[in-house]
Amino acid sequence: MFPGGRIEKEDWGPGIAALCRGLTRQEAAATLRTVEPPDRAIGFWVAAIREVFEEVGLLFAFDRTGSLLRCQGETGQRIQQLRRACREGTRHFADLLHAEGLRLATDRLHYLSHWITPEERSVRNDARFFVARAPDDQEVTLDPDEATDFHWVTPEEALTGEARGALPMRFPTIKTLEALMGAGDVTHLIASTRGKVVQPIRPRLAGERIVMPGEPGYF
Repeated sequence: MFPGGRIEKEDWGPGIAALCRGLTRQEAAATLRTVEPPDRAIGFWVAAIREVFEEVGLLFAFDRTGSLLRCQGETGQRIQQLRRACREGTRHFADLLHAEGLRLATDRLHYLSHWITPEERSVRNDARFFVARAPDDQEVTLDPDEATDFHWVTPEEALTGEARGALPMRFPTIKTLEALMGAGDVTHLIASTRGKVVQPIRPRLAGERIVMPGEPGYF
């Protein structure tokens, strides 16, 4: 899944680091070295978790016992009620975490890549990609304002769908899936991110053609 969004002030504001497990502000800033101010870096992990939760209902978090959250029974119903409140703007994401005694599983998100829109585009994005193993005992529940359907596919299946025109994707998504094809499985993919120094990828436009760094025609 490739949920997207922007970092909100609450994602890196006062007190948020205390709601994260396995990642400090200093560690986040050291990983995302170009983010200013450095305190804002932790917000990329928080925003990624929040966006996944808001869009598809999966919540990377630890419960009061220190176990990964299982959204079942009454707990699942409460979580989904709070999710609706977050989407409607009547509650903040941090309110949900405090109400349920949760800590964000920021250590389960692994930094994969950094894409910057070509300078030739009038609308530009500066996006960071993370990978994670989907939490067990949680079910995808779509936000109807964000998505209409879902199904699990391999990178190969997704790229085949894109080539047929059945699953249109943006260029960074295509390139990311191509990179994932060589990972083997989630365990190997996550292992490949450890110690990795992520350099920003900034394609350029040569006419209608997108040119990657190192390719002929890149300037």
